[in-house]
Order: sequence, then structure tokens, then C-alpha cells
Amino acid sequence: MRALPLLLPLALLACSDDSAPARDLGGPLPEAALGDGTRREASLDGVRKEQGPAPDAAPSASVCGTLVDSAGAKVSGGYLKVCNDLDCLTGNSDSQGAFCVTIPKPSATYMLQATESSAGSARRGDVIFPVPISAAEVSGRARIEVGEVNQPLVSTTVTLTDAGGTLDLGGGAKLSVAASSVSFPPLKSKADVGFVQVPLAKVHPRLLASQSGGPAPVAAFLILPVFVPEPLRFTTPAGFELPLVGASAGASYELHFANALTAVLEPHLELSGSAGKLASPSGKGLSALGWFVVYPK
Repeated sequence: MRALPLLLPLALLACSDDSAPARDLGGPLPEAALGDGTRREASLDGVRKEQGPAPDAAPSASVCGTLVDSAGAKVSGGYLKVCNDLDCLTGNSDSQGAFCVTIPKPSATYMLQATESSAGSARRGDVIFPVPISAAEVSGRARIEVGEVNQPLVSTTVTLTDAGGTLDLGGGAKLSVAASSVSFPPLKSKADVGFVQVPLAKVHPRLLASQSGGPAPVAAFLILPVFVPEPLRFTTPAGFELPLVGASAGASYELHFANALTAVLEPHLELSGSAGKLASPSGKGLSALGWFVVYPK
């Protein structure tokens, strides 16, 4: 009877399987898919733990189109930005002017902008006509085609400093800025400002669609700083004169400003026409430089 204690360990050794792999109980627990799409995690005590639906990849949207200049030529190497009020996502146009900018986690209305990567004799403004991209469009996985996007050439510029003064922008456009009224972006103390009158056919239809149901526009203008990443703003409104072919003396017009955050045309100023030009009323004018569209009142 004394041999019994020796027989028990021998019996246990006989029941073991030396070929079975060792199990690391410190590693992750195995998972198995359930029929309803949830996952379960096996536990040591055999109780299944449900985790809910497996997370899918984050939705994304791509804004795609072709960047062209005022003459219709495709712009290669253009620097594209799709921005909302919190951040900007970037991309470049290829040798054929084609671009796609991906929005990884779309959640708001965006505006498409374009800049030029290097200076040239005929420079392009930093912000093209804003192209609105609505929150509904980017709410899921989608490829949003915006077609041709025009980036006008700014052939001549003048320098604006904090000293202000009257700037002759060329083409019959003038800008009058009070001294110490310019709010320059950080690290900037001056800016080259250009003026372009853009044919209405070159204005992106998405922008004009924000005014659908109203009168047709009669002119579009660009007054903006070149190679400055945001519109210049004024603490005292900047007065201006703008050419407007066919303006009727005494006729009323409304100048709409393209909001750089929402890409929506906002009524800005009521103007009275004169012989071939528009002028800001005394004591009023532009609070920021950017893109403007003129509508009959």
C-alpha cells in the first residue's frame, strides 16, 4: 500500500500529450465572429464576451478636377487646398492639370483653393474663385467631381504696406487704404496686391449657384494679395473704384464677397453706378481683399 503515492504521478504523466503546443495565457484572447456581425472574445472561464460591431475603415471623400489658367491652359504643379474653418487638406495638380484632394474624415462644408508653388513673371493669386463643397457631399465615401477650376493670372501687382495710400491696381481699378489699418498675417509687413476682372464664363458655376434664383451677375473681380495665405483685412474699410463696362449712372448694384470659410457669396455693399465704374460710398469699402461678384440691385 505504500507504493500508491508513486503510482499517482506516473498516471498523470501517462495522460499528458507532449506533442501539444504550449499555450501562452498571457497573450491576446482568440476572437470569433458571430452571425450578427458582432465579435466575441473567449475568456479563460469559457464565458463569451460580446464587443459589438467591428469598426470599419474611416469614410473618406475625394475632390477631383482640372486646374486651368485664364487662357484655358492646364496648370501643372498647382498647389490645391480643400479647407474648412478648422483645417486644410492639400494636393497637387499633375502635368495635365488633374488633381484629387482626399478628405479622410469629412464632417463640414469645404472650400477649394489653389496656390502657385513658385513665383513667375505672370503670377497667379493664392485663392481661386472659391468652389463650395457641401457637407452632404462629403458625408460618406465619394468622388466629388468639380470639373475645370480657373486660376486667373495676375499680370501686375503693387506693394501694400502699413503706410497705406492710394494704389493704382491697373485696368481702371484703385484701392485707397488708411495708414495702420491693414491686418497682415503673422510675419508679414507688406504684400503684393493684384487685380483681375474675370469673365463671368470663367466663374465656377458652384459659386454662382449660391445665388440661384436671383438676378444674373454682371461682373466678377479679384483683388487679392499674391503669395499671402489668407485674405488681407482692414480695421478701417478700404475705399475702391472698379471698372464696370455698361454701368448706368444712378443704377444700383450690390457687391457680393466670397466668404473664404463658407465659399458662399455674401451681400457686402450697395453701390451706385457711374460712367463705366463703381465706387465705394464715402466711409465704406472693403473689409478684406478677395473675390467679388457684382449683381444688379
